[in-house]
Amino acid sequence: MSKKATDKKSAVPKINSENEEAPKSTKGKGDSKKTPTTTETKVTKKKSAIDKLDLAKIDDIDRTEIEVEKKIDPSSPCVLSTKAYRRMMVYGLRYANFDIKPKNWREVYGILVGKVDKKGVCHILDAIPMVVGDRAGVIFETKQYVDMAQIDQSIFERAVNDQTGQFICGWWHTHPGFGFFFSEVDTITQLGYQIPNPFAVGIVFDHTEKTENFPGVEALRLDDPTKGVLAEYITSELEFDKSFDEVKKEADRSAEKILPKFKEVKEALDYIHEELRKKKMAQLQRNYGLILVPRSGKKVTEDEELAEEENDKFLYIWDPDFSSKKYRKPKFRENLEGRVLKAAQRLEKIAQTKETKKVDPTKKLEAAKKKYRQEIEKLLKKPKEWVDKLKIQFFNIIEQIDPFYDYLDTEERKIIEYLDERINKYTIALDSIEYQLQFKSIQVPQNKKEESN
Repeated sequence: MSKKATDKKSAVPKINSENEEAPKSTKGKGDSKKTPTTTETKVTKKKSAIDKLDLAKIDDIDRTEIEVEKKIDPSSPCVLSTKAYRRMMVYGLRYANFDIKPKNWREVYGILVGKVDKKGVCHILDAIPMVVGDRAGVIFETKQYVDMAQIDQSIFERAVNDQTGQFICGWWHTHPGFGFFFSEVDTITQLGYQIPNPFAVGIVFDHTEKTENFPGVEALRLDDPTKGVLAEYITSELEFDKSFDEVKKEADRSAEKILPKFKEVKEALDYIHEELRKKKMAQLQRNYGLILVPRSGKKVTEDEELAEEENDKFLYIWDPDFSSKKYRKPKFRENLEGRVLKAAQRLEKIAQTKETKKVDPTKKLEAAKKKYRQEIEKLLKKPKEWVDKLKIQFFNIIEQIDPFYDYLDTEERKIIEYLDERINKYTIALDSIEYQLQFKSIQVPQNKKEESN
């Protein structure tokens, strides 16, 4: 990531899913506890699938290629990628591990990204951390719902543009010290995923169950989602994309490297939030405001009649003047744009003035452009210095955080994304004004040039 102050590349690392590989069993030699397979699973609960399931209703799947029966066995296999396992394990261990007192262990929640192959096997390619909760539960807030919608949109666009076939294929959470099961709340959550998509899976990670021969995760589905909250969970067959030994070594190595550094990562995030965003960015906007400021008081509505009848309370979303009514320009920006407009009006007059043969009208116009440009650029000197310094500080911190980005949750990612967005908006506004200062549309008419010659 560039440290250059002029670099406009987003500071926010992208979330990429790994390509699936040929599945290999999670079992190791001498397993004392095995990840269940179809033949090994002992199910005391009913295993009935959803009757007469219409595959045409399943989104994001190539229906012409999938060779599966319409009745999907909820114990059907899942392949968990090394990346997905590593992300859920390390994020889970951030809040529940053997160095933390059990009373202080906290549950975490995330979403799964994957695809279904031709044989109906669900390949879980990524596990994105979303939120940390308390000892036994998590709560989704507005920021998590917004983040999930943005992730879903990004996955959908990638699926369409790159033909990846990926979609949100389930969820995962931790049960530190509680084992593998669905609580009543978990069942309701799983219904939200499995009713629209029978392949959807819920993975549970419990670090106290993790051993040399067992990954500490199990994949669960509901036996029959049509039963609603009365549906019972069963274990689905779970495999890895590599041998269990390889997966374990990679995940353990990441945990040993990452976890001791998270105190520093949290300090860096706090610095971004408290110092760079709340103080430096806020002061830049107060003193040299260029970002549009939302007007307070009016609510946005799609009801045109309501907006007309109560225009003091509501703003119609499709109003041609929506932007100017919804936002106001800071005084500094108003002043700059006012100066640019006056300069442009004066330059238009110069461009239209009749000149003698002794004076080159083009040179006179260019000299006037340079004069006005220098006058206004003096006003931009300080804000340019401030924003460039802010960019350097921000990007330097992002470079430090980048190796740990996979293990940040929604709230932590939003700290980065918010400042990144503010800096980009300010830079775009600054670039726009600097572009206007070129006065490229103002030229001496061709007939004036001929007269001067």
